[in-house]
Amino acid sequence: MAVDDDPVQGLLSAMGAGDARQLAPWLEEDAVWVVDGLPAVAGRRPILRLWERLMPRYRRIRVSPRRLIADGDLRVAEQLHLLEHADAGIMIVENTAVYRVRNGRIAEWSDHADLRTVPDGEVGVWRRLRMSA
Repeated sequence: MAVDDDPVQGLLSAMGAGDARQLAPWLEEDAVWVVDGLPAVAGRRPILRLWERLMPRYRRIRVSPRRLIADGDLRVAEQLHLLEHADAGIMIVENTAVYRVRNGRIAEWSDHADLRTVPDGEVGVWRRLRMSA
């Protein structure tokens, strides 16, 4: 699937742009984003606010899907997240993400990753950002 065809591919590509506004076209207004072990974020605007605060923490964000399986409105992706932090160096987080698509946009998004592979300080920041989104 090309980026133009699939909202998941579009979202993942937009994450690397460094501009949270580029995520907006790929998300439904009432989108919900869940990460195992962290508070859920509901709504396009709160998700974008979170990304607006998150993106400046990293010199580079890249999310690469290893496999993307599409079945109707369901997408399952094995993903590799590369986050280059100015102080903490490069963090690589493997996860499986499940997306539900509605009207050509992502309505539900859940990330399943072992957060024990991420420095505690970063997980704490992610938790605080999600709680204030």
